[in-house]
Amino acid sequence: PEWDALLERCKNTNIYLSFEWMKTWWECHANAKKRLLILMVREGGTIIGIAPLMKVRERFFGLPIRKVEFITMMRYADSPVNCSASLDLIISRRHAEVVGKIVEHLTQADVRWNYIRLHPIPERSETLRLLHSEAVKHHWGWAEKTVYSNAIVKADGDWECYKAKISKGFRKKIEAHERKLSERGAISFRMAATPEEIGHALNEVLDVERRSWKWDIGTSINS
Repeated sequence: PEWDALLERCKNTNIYLSFEWMKTWWECHANAKKRLLILMVREGGTIIGIAPLMKVRERFFGLPIRKVEFITMMRYADSPVNCSASLDLIISRRHAEVVGKIVEHLTQADVRWNYIRLHPIPERSETLRLLHSEAVKHHWGWAEKTVYSNAIVKADGDWECYKAKISKGFRKKIEAHERKLSERGAISFRMAATPEEIGHALNEVLDVERRSWKWDIGTSINS
């Protein structure tokens, strides 16, 4: 009850931060490599902040590492199996002080972690700015990566017009793929414009995805 009451007082409320959502995810995905690390910040007897975190053990180039992540986080932020579209610290007021207290706890020797990895935090989240300041204060390394900003790709005109508008690096990558494909046979392009054509083309795309390496690691758009 206290968790959901806090969420109702927050500006960044969404279903992915609810107690019910996270509890259900934990019941489905918990394993021996994951441990809960839920931190609560109180003002008097009232909870004003919750960090819904977990500690995860894995191996990196054969070395054992410990990382701190949001509960419900998956390996890839843009993976279709990543159930939570937006995550954050749950804070109702005194945002800077609450983030400071959470970070202060994470600096304690008995917490023990190698790195903290949090996604997907909204770009405009105040948490992002405050965590950056805390990282600088504690001399931690810091990296930000935009996972996705818009699902729409503008593609007016034909294929060559589209390639002319994209970045040089992306264009070179596409052309390299085209050369590899042309070595196996003739390639051609077609435009799908009607709902029927788009539906047929989408089925073909999904079929290719099912036979790709992305299916096996869970990043296929239809896995």
